[in-house]
Amino acid sequence: MFLKTSDLKIKNTMQNLINTENGELHFGNQYYISAKTTLEDIREMEETFDQFFENLEMGIQNLAFFNKEIVGNFYQLSFHFNFGKLSMVFIQFKNGKQILELSVWKEIKLLKQFSNPKKTQMKSKNYHWGSVFGSYDAKLNFGNMNLSYKN
Repeated sequence: MFLKTSDLKIKNTMQNLINTENGELHFGNQYYISAKTTLEDIREMEETFDQFFENLEMGIQNLAFFNKEIVGNFYQLSFHFNFGKLSMVFIQFKNGKQILELSVWKEIKLLKQFSNPKKTQMKSKNYHWGSVFGSYDAKLNFGNMNLSYKN
């Protein structure tokens, strides 16, 4: 299911993009989604998606939203469904440094420590609802996060 957020929550939204207690992801400036979100919930949103793929035999549906914004920060989202249930979300940041500002980035654990800060940093953590994987490459200014949900 997706929920509309109040205007009060929008101010701190980018920093709190992902709620690690329950796996909710703030979507755009007005929605939260979670593991309970279905493909039909996304289709009923007022937002229009930029890309769609469906393989009926495999039960796979993929949706992508480009140029989403939260308080001036832009990113891209891809949602992956298995038989209508949300299984993964991929977030790619237009400005990779945005990932360093997220509260979830500080919470997840470093997979490998590099002596050179210009190399890619990768972090990951498992939660009761699923897992989060993030990576940031300072040289390319590329940041992305992947959320995997247990079904």
